[in-house]
Amino acid sequence: MLVLVLGYLAASDRLAAALDALRVWLSRENAVIMCVVLAVLGAVVVGKGIGSL
Repeated sequence: MLVLVLGYLAASDRLAAALDALRVWLSRENAVIMCVVLAVLGAVVVGKGIGSL
């Protein structure tokens, strides 16, 4: 994320189209991304719970 911000500050005119395309893709795939993130977090919590037994 930091790379994107620094890149935008350095070359905002060249990165505007790419960042706009990324924003559109993230908006379109929001449900899938959230499902994957929550599944990974759930697996970590279950793994830590089993590991502490």
